[in-house]
Amino acid sequence: GHFHTVSSNVDWIADLPHRDRLVGVWSTTCEAVARDIEPGSGQAIDRIKAARKCQEMGIPVRYKFKPVIPVRNWREEYASIIKEALELTRPESIGFCLYIWHTFEAMSSTMPLDLLDPDCVEAARAAAGEMKDVRTGPFPHAVRSEIYRFLIQEVRRWDKEVLLYVSTETREMWDELKDELGQD
Repeated sequence: GHFHTVSSNVDWIADLPHRDRLVGVWSTTCEAVARDIEPGSGQAIDRIKAARKCQEMGIPVRYKFKPVIPVRNWREEYASIIKEALELTRPESIGFCLYIWHTFEAMSSTMPLDLLDPDCVEAARAAAGEMKDVRTGPFPHAVRSEIYRFLIQEVRRWDKEVLLYVSTETREMWDELKDELGQD
C-alpha cells in the first residue's frame, strides 16, 4: 500500500506491522507556498525530513511537487527545496503538477496575486480567454513548460537517475518533455 500526505507526523509508522509493504508519497512544495499559500500545512522541509525518517525505517519515498505555484522568486524557492530533498533522501520518483483546474478569475479571487511571479500572472491574465475551459489552466502551455523544464533541470543537477513525471498534464506537454523526463 501507499500513503499520500503533506504531514510530517510519521513517528507512529515505526511500530506499524508490515511497513515493509508501504510506500510513502509526499505532496510538497517550496517554503514560500507552504508558508504563505498553504497556512496550517507542514513546512516543506518538515515534509522532506519526515520522508527521510520513513526512508530510514525502510519505507521507499516519492515526492509529488503539487501544487507548483510560481510565487515570486519561484526559481530560488524550488531550487532550494529540491536540493534539500535530494541531499536528505533518495526518492524512487519525483512528480510535478502545476497549480491547475482554475481559471484566471478563480485564481485571482482565491490567491493574493502579489505573492506570485508577475510575468506568470500576466501570462495567465493574457491567456484567460483561451484557458477558460482548459483543465490545465490558468497558466498557458509556454509558462507551464518553462516551469517544468526548470524543475527537471534542478532535479537533474543533484540526481541523474531518479524517475521523473508530470502529473495531470496534456499529451502535448508529455511529448514536449519526454527527453528531459526520460519517458513518454
